Amino acid sequence: MAKHSQGDTPEPTFKIDSTNWRRIEKAYGASLPPNVQESIVRATEAFLFLQSFERSAEPLAKVKVILEAHDKAATRFFHELFGGPSAVSDAGVYAHYLIENNFKASQLAAGTTGLDAFLNLLRAFHIACNSAIKQLNDPSLSPAVQKGDAWKTWISQLRAILSEDKLPVAVRKDDSNKSNGAKQSSFVPFVWELQKCLPTECRHAAQSEPALADALRKAFSR
Repeated sequence: MAKHSQGDTPEPTFKIDSTNWRRIEKAYGASLPPNVQESIVRATEAFLFLQSFERSAEPLAKVKVILEAHDKAATRFFHELFGGPSAVSDAGVYAHYLIENNFKASQLAAGTTGLDAFLNLLRAFHIACNSAIKQLNDPSLSPAVQKGDAWKTWISQLRAILSEDKLPVAVRKDDSNKSNGAKQSSFVPFVWELQKCLPTECRHAAQSEPALADALRKAFSR
């Protein structure tokens, strides 16, 4: 994910221009509405991020340690602000009053003010840390835990996006044998052309469309 300074709008990390969309749609044999295109781009951005994580070989245990440290820090801070004896003392109340008056309106969430806005952000951060830890602990929820999982997850998301618009996503058994003269399933050339928009190292089964068809069928059966 691209880093950006506070207040800046982050640049998209993955783009498909109109020429490439026309090429993809021609191969697929169907038009892709703007909302479907946007969903495909978002899913592909997530895939590229997870793919880079897979290649880095950073252990997931290290990620869990960081998440747990963040979660504990948020809990300690919360108790320091609202759970400790000083929070209800006269000095604590006055300290909170001074903090409240020095909050900048531009830094607060819409509809909330002062410490309430900060408390909402802290609570959301705490919940997000807990959800992320649960995701790491549950292989069925974790987006990528082994080499190749990021690609399989991406393919699954592409199928879900297209299926929602009732667009074809099937791959037949004979798609891996183009010499039989049968018309190939449209999902195979769709992924084939879409992968051309990816960095070379992120393409899967890129040696031929039959090889890709075989990889897709295996991904479907996981």
